[in-house]
Amino acid sequence: MRHCPVWFVGGWRTRGRMTVTDTRRDATRRKSLTGYERTPRALVERFREEELWRRPRYAWHRLWGDLNPFPRSMRQVWDFAAGDEAYAAHMVNGSPDEATLRRTGAKMAERLTTALAIEPSHMVLDLGPGVARVGRELAPRVRRWVGADVSRKMLDRAAERMRHLDNAAFALIPGDGALPFPDALFDCAYAHLVYFHIDKQEVWESIREVARVLKPGGVMYADTWNLQNEDGWQRWLAEVEHYRGRRRPVHHNRWSTEAEMRTFAERAGLAPLACLHDSCWLQLIAARPFTDGTLPTLGDLSTLPPPAGAWYYND
Repeated sequence: MRHCPVWFVGGWRTRGRMTVTDTRRDATRRKSLTGYERTPRALVERFREEELWRRPRYAWHRLWGDLNPFPRSMRQVWDFAAGDEAYAAHMVNGSPDEATLRRTGAKMAERLTTALAIEPSHMVLDLGPGVARVGRELAPRVRRWVGADVSRKMLDRAAERMRHLDNAAFALIPGDGALPFPDALFDCAYAHLVYFHIDKQEVWESIREVARVLKPGGVMYADTWNLQNEDGWQRWLAEVEHYRGRRRPVHHNRWSTEAEMRTFAERAGLAPLACLHDSCWLQLIAARPFTDGTLPTLGDLSTLPPPAGAWYYND
């Protein structure tokens, strides 16, 4: 059995709550999620419209995150993102404040709990938890929650937000898909807003490792950008134009298809139970069969897809 580097939550020093931004600044930040051009003029426009001079540390992370000309590893990208509380939240899902993190995290935790039939007795693995946007809200629903991330500093951010929970643990992983856990440990695993940041080889290695650490009857959820849906296709075209003539960062967006994700799951020994593809998100749910070959029963999947025309959920 490989050693599992886990930190248990407790005694973490709290930091001040993030400032709630006003309506205008929140609106311009949502606008920026579609991507400003990376030109000096566009950066000045962003600095002015989002009033970034009010938060110089956050501004430094936002601007240098776009301007940095040097190649970086995935760990370096997310360690840098974790250097500022507000920027870490922005990188996770564009949340402008703690209230939004909790609201959107609670909604996704509810969706996953319902769809995957997560129970209070379950051991749950969160791959790439970031600041534990979802994990903070899902952990109280289960016996044990473990967040595994390539960035130690992001894990520190997550642990800080989950310091009030005694059933949460954190594991640093190498980023090549390998997981430091014994076989058949978890009842459920999810990778939310993670696989679109990594290459196909890492996605495959990750799914194969998840299949190993799931118990018989264990369920996996994973999502990524959907190349087959019109909204996903338009996002793809925007990405192509955004990086035309520029070096793409290591964490740039990737896309997939239903056939590809089903193939990865099946080749890893999992049985695809559903692959939702009617939105910009491709959402795979797969299970490790029970020892008798039967499969677990899922819950209500109707709330999982984001609404049409949206890059993410509205709530």
